[in-house]
Amino acid sequence: MENTSWRGSSTEVVRHLFSRATQLRGPNRRRDLSEDYIFVRLGLCRAIGWQRAFDCPIVWEEQVRIDQRELWFHLPSLKLENEEMDPEFYRSCVEFRIGEGLTNMGVPEAEHPSAIEKFFQVADAAVSTKLPISVSVWDATVRIGGGLVPAAKSSIDALEEVRLDDGLEFESSPCAICLEDFVDGRITRLPCAHFYHLHCIVQCLEINHLCPLCRYPMPTVNGPN
Repeated sequence: MENTSWRGSSTEVVRHLFSRATQLRGPNRRRDLSEDYIFVRLGLCRAIGWQRAFDCPIVWEEQVRIDQRELWFHLPSLKLENEEMDPEFYRSCVEFRIGEGLTNMGVPEAEHPSAIEKFFQVADAAVSTKLPISVSVWDATVRIGGGLVPAAKSSIDALEEVRLDDGLEFESSPCAICLEDFVDGRITRLPCAHFYHLHCIVQCLEINHLCPLCRYPMPTVNGPN
């Protein structure tokens, strides 16, 4: 992960470059390939966030996918289960194709090894080709400081808790704070109708009373409740 920073009057801005890999829940867009092939999506994303201090959680205010590439790989060969092919040769070919895709999207070469390693970790653990693998490189800019105002404890305690099985339609985008999908666990909905993991938004509201997505103001200690 690459980090750079610069400082203004009372706010420091830090740039993070990091990668993530995960096997998605949605089905593959199956082509005319055998069932042994798995779909892999490479993505370059930009995120803008803030945090009260270095030891506080980051709240992501903007998440945008800038570019993406689509690849297909033979999963048994990736998992070293294909006796008809040299496994090390195939994995080196996969490394080259992923690196080529990352380069074409403008991802710095220094970030390639981390993204490729995380891809292989997910591929080695995959048990089905029906669920695609997503490899995302994030270019994140984080503003630190700025005199944020926390939400009132009473408004945090009164947050509405919902569950995935309540018949609600969640957007395909993940929780805007941790960037993880709403798979399970406790979920809450703010008055502005934006959903978050409960533990994520509680930590954020204890720092800043604004909704991370739309800036809806939650009640503050010195404001109307």
